[in-house]
Amino acid sequence: IPVIFTAITDPVEAKLDSGNVTGTSDKLPVEAQLDLIRTLQPEAKTIGIIYTTSEPNSVSAIAEYQEKAPEYGFTIEVVGITSQAEVTQAADTLLNKGIDCMSNLTDNTVVGVLSSTLEKTDAAGVPVYGSEVEQVMIGCVAAAGIDYIALGIQTGQMAAKVLRGEATCEEIPYETISEYGIYINSDALNAMGIELPASVADKAIEPNG
Repeated sequence: IPVIFTAITDPVEAKLDSGNVTGTSDKLPVEAQLDLIRTLQPEAKTIGIIYTTSEPNSVSAIAEYQEKAPEYGFTIEVVGITSQAEVTQAADTLLNKGIDCMSNLTDNTVVGVLSSTLEKTDAAGVPVYGSEVEQVMIGCVAAAGIDYIALGIQTGQMAAKVLRGEATCEEIPYETISEYGIYINSDALNAMGIELPASVADKAIEPNG
């Protein structure tokens, strides 16, 4: 039975890159996100990230953030969690360290209580950047991220090829979404006192409006 996965950040790390398996990766555009944060917060120095320690996708994303952040003048502060109940405490830990902003991953455990996290960060005046359009709609200030509807369509097209007998899973390498979007939440940006430069406004999408 062929298996077509979707939204696996690192299929190699998850051991889904061989056999009768293929699909799509929701690998985050980390450099684009770092560039966006630098553009919107020119004076920022430290980015906080909460992640699930048992989630290979999140561990992989954290490694990339830590590798590439110095190129943009950032330090990354991370707090690992093992359950949803620990997320808001982890947010308190990061806020107490004086972070300038937070960047959210596509980490299901963390995203599941994003609204509670945003209550804390909003009260502290610390902006949170999302990783996909839905997080921006909930209240993150902006994201260089992905649209899961587009990713689902891409996955469905791969599945159709297999079902029509045009190719086997072994013959179709896993795919990463080719384009990301710049999403903004004007209300959240205004609440944080962040001005949107014309260079971002020209290409940004406002999902809420």
